[in-house]
Amino acid sequence: MKHDVDVELFYDGVWNSAPAYTRDPIQLGHGRGDEQTQPPPSSCELTVDNRTGDYNPRNITGALYGKIGRNTPVRVTVDGTVRFAGEAAEWAPRRAVDPGDAWVALTCNGPTRRLGQGAKALQSTIRQSILGAAAHPPLAYWPCEDDTRATSLASPVAGVPPMRIVGAVNLASSQEWLASNPVPTLAGGTLRGDVPRPQAGLETIARTFVSVPAAGGTPNVPILSLATTGTGTLWEVFYTAGGGLELFVTRDFVSTSEGGGAFNVNGRPFILSLELTQAGANVTTRILAFFFDEAGEVESILLDDTVVATTVGRVNQVIIGRGGGATGMAVGHVVVGDETTMFAGTAGAITGYAGETAIDRVFRLGDENGLAVDALAGPFTSAELGPQRPDTLLAVLHEAAFTDLGIVTDDPATVGLLYRTRASMYDQAPALELDFTDAGIAPHLEPTIDDQLVRNDITAKRRDGSEAQAVDQGGPLGVDTIGRYDTTVTVNVPGDGFLANQAGWRLHLGTTDEDRWPRLAVDLDAAPELADQVDALRPGDLVAIDGLPPALAGAGRAELLVQGWDELAESHRRLVTFTCTPAAPWLVSEYEAAAGATANKYDTAGSQLAAAVSADTGTLSIATLVKPLWTAADTEDGFYIIIGGEVMQVTDVAGAASPQTFTVVRSTNGVAKLHPAGAAVRLYPTPRYAL
Repeated sequence: MKHDVDVELFYDGVWNSAPAYTRDPIQLGHGRGDEQTQPPPSSCELTVDNRTGDYNPRNITGALYGKIGRNTPVRVTVDGTVRFAGEAAEWAPRRAVDPGDAWVALTCNGPTRRLGQGAKALQSTIRQSILGAAAHPPLAYWPCEDDTRATSLASPVAGVPPMRIVGAVNLASSQEWLASNPVPTLAGGTLRGDVPRPQAGLETIARTFVSVPAAGGTPNVPILSLATTGTGTLWEVFYTAGGGLELFVTRDFVSTSEGGGAFNVNGRPFILSLELTQAGANVTTRILAFFFDEAGEVESILLDDTVVATTVGRVNQVIIGRGGGATGMAVGHVVVGDETTMFAGTAGAITGYAGETAIDRVFRLGDENGLAVDALAGPFTSAELGPQRPDTLLAVLHEAAFTDLGIVTDDPATVGLLYRTRASMYDQAPALELDFTDAGIAPHLEPTIDDQLVRNDITAKRRDGSEAQAVDQGGPLGVDTIGRYDTTVTVNVPGDGFLANQAGWRLHLGTTDEDRWPRLAVDLDAAPELADQVDALRPGDLVAIDGLPPALAGAGRAELLVQGWDELAESHRRLVTFTCTPAAPWLVSEYEAAAGATANKYDTAGSQLAAAVSADTGTLSIATLVKPLWTAADTEDGFYIIIGGEVMQVTDVAGAASPQTFTVVRSTNGVAKLHPAGAAVRLYPTPRYAL
């Protein structure tokens, strides 16, 4: 079968066809090998005809010199469908001994390869929010995230000199704010920063992150001080006895109190803001104290006042811990601006976006870093996350997906990312239905019974938090049956209360007794009618195979989740080989679904055959060792059970005590066999509560 294969490079603002050599197959790879790992970058290997010399980026006489090179966007279209979109990572010019032939071996990858090349962590969410919060930059900003041997505190704002360290300051010693790198703790010293830029208006705002020890600080010492050019030359927020805050203003060398509050800030990390607004001959003042926790909850306390017959002028210096009395206080992210609304809407960043869902975090990071992100399929609900810690972009993306048990991967069709939520993989309809007799698949089925996915002892941990353990002791893949397969996973959940469910669901995935399918090949030359469905498949989609003989994969029907694939594309050959895992763990229950629906059935633990049955017996005696009994209501008839690999339809349940009598239709999946007394009886499919 002839295939239309087009390779394109993006330059001059448009996609341009490149002369791919079809003598060498184009090899594409996408997705991952199993559900326990993060997908590697998508890949593409191809050969470009370079007899003109134009496709060697180093050829200064070539027509494309300066237009192509590292990370030039590349896409491969097969029979009208884009099968790969990424960036050219490696150009390898080659020529034959015969000067009539030359080519470039091109290795391409999705954008996650580039994201994984560097080791630079993202800016802390606090720093990023401060630098990007206002329509214009802050007048001055010192993150105070400098390392322990620093001699000053750098500013990322152009033209602002470093903040001076005067006296004893323990740098990078406090980790009170999970959305920040460690910040200093004062040990009798002070921090002083000059503000060289003129103000644009009549408003001034200064903000810093503060943590006073739980035992309290030294009473009546200044925390935050602003030196200004007005008649009020020094504006200071004092820490008072009992953990309160109070505003003092210095005029004509005399400091007077303008009022405060008796609330307690001791042991509560908070954000301190001082707002000063010139209102005619007076100054409107406001102190804001924002308290927050790991779950992203924020509360604020306001102190408002008016200082009459006073001017602010321009801020020329900010001082933290003036006089050296704020010993033991942690401080960081000192910022001065001239717009009191500049921090509106930044509460999420202040807490590291704690409580943000996984899909929202992936999309936000895409927007912040210029990455196109799309969602694969709904529903788009996903796990709530704890705070975003400073780490590389790729690590933060993978952490979000890992906690959600979703998939973040390169988009096969565009140079961007795809995100698939865990919820979108529950209870799917098949995206591709195959039959064992289909010409395109029969020779390439490789179900495997192994222990690659087995995990029967799982501990879920939260960074800087607690842990929860889940163990399958006696099940078919339990510790007592096949030995211990233990692992510990670290998940970024909002609190310790989420860990038990995380461990339990991962245990469920690791103890589902189903085949792994490392190879499911579809030959699109033998079965061209499958091309549209195959092209539409994405990681996490469900593939169903009917008509399987018992000798191959148990019986009847296999339902699988696509994890990834390799593709061979040539002018007269097209083969797509999928890596799949069982879909059975992703069948979940709906609590109180419509009466009679399978989703409304509960499996009864400990049910078994009370007596042996032949291969054609239509009534079964079912003993239930652990209540409740199976329902006998007529409206609940018509469900399915599985015994020893044979699926049966239950048409009637009789009896109000164990054992009960089931009337069944045998062999609905093509399996008919004898079953001994004591054989386990399970609802089919066996549903689970979702995470």
